[in-house]
Amino acid sequence: MLQRLESFDSIIIASGYNFADALTGSYLASAENAPILLYYGEASIAQNVDFITEKLPPNGKVYILGGTARVSDSSVKKIFAITADGTFPSL
Repeated sequence: MLQRLESFDSIIIASGYNFADALTGSYLASAENAPILLYYGEASIAQNVDFITEKLPPNGKVYILGGTARVSDSSVKKIFAITADGTFPSL
């Protein structure tokens, strides 16, 4: 049964164009009980940022799979700007 969760301690972002990142990140998502948000370029970052803002507590973590090779530098900066301490792990 699917549960609607109000918040997550971690959120994972993976390229929607490269299934390998999201597939590999599924283990991390399971371990962290975290959703995987698919990134489809600049057009999708606003939705991702809105979700992160709504669902991630101030001490939460955002994992970006593939780093700026998969998620643009400008999108990473937008995500970076909304994290509590201005840092996040990039895998």
